[in-house]
Amino acid sequence: MNKLIIYFVILLITATLNSFAQSSFSADRLEKSLVDYVHSKTNPDIFVDIISKIQDVNFNQKKVKARFQNANFQKSGISTINIAFLDNGKEIQSIDVKFKLKEMKKVWVTSRTLSRNTVVGEEDLVETTIDVAGIDEADLLDKNEIVGSKINRTMQKNSVIKSENLFENNLIKSGDKVNIIVQSGAITIRSTGSALQDASAGQNLRVKRDGKTAQVLQGKVLNDGTVFIGLK
Repeated sequence: MNKLIIYFVILLITATLNSFAQSSFSADRLEKSLVDYVHSKTNPDIFVDIISKIQDVNFNQKKVKARFQNANFQKSGISTINIAFLDNGKEIQSIDVKFKLKEMKKVWVTSRTLSRNTVVGEEDLVETTIDVAGIDEADLLDKNEIVGSKINRTMQKNSVIKSENLFENNLIKSGDKVNIIVQSGAITIRSTGSALQDASAGQNLRVKRDGKTAQVLQGKVLNDGTVFIGLK
């Protein structure tokens, strides 16, 4: 008798379970699948920041399938995608998901506020990791492409210096204020002056030293825009 009761209890439990959802999609499973799908369509290194709250989805039907559709990828701003759930090829439910694409990369930014016409030195730059998804990769510069260049507008601290922010040819213009280093053996003298001509890094430049004497000197332009004068 006891065995018969146990048998009927098992049948009842089985029937009850069969009446519940036959197809389940957990939130974690949907999010992971969404990230994998976005990576396959964009860049596998990109970070997908899901904004919408995805819930578990359950269906009574067996063999329900999920499909991603109507994807709208935005490099900057909010991207969207639709997750459709299909039973025998017929859509029975769908959800819209919002997310952001973030391409994290190390870039060089300003370590301080730089005024227009500043010749960028190594001390003016710091490397940091930011989201560059909305920046054209061709505009991102290496450190050696920035140092010694002159910016064409005032740039606030932590700004990315792009090619469009630099004067063409990166020349020191006549009349620009420059830093001067005069070295003779172990003695080094630092001062400032004004450029008397145009020049770029590696070229010789005549400068008029600040002060009462207004001495005219000639030196070589270093990568950071400093004029170096070596005396024997």
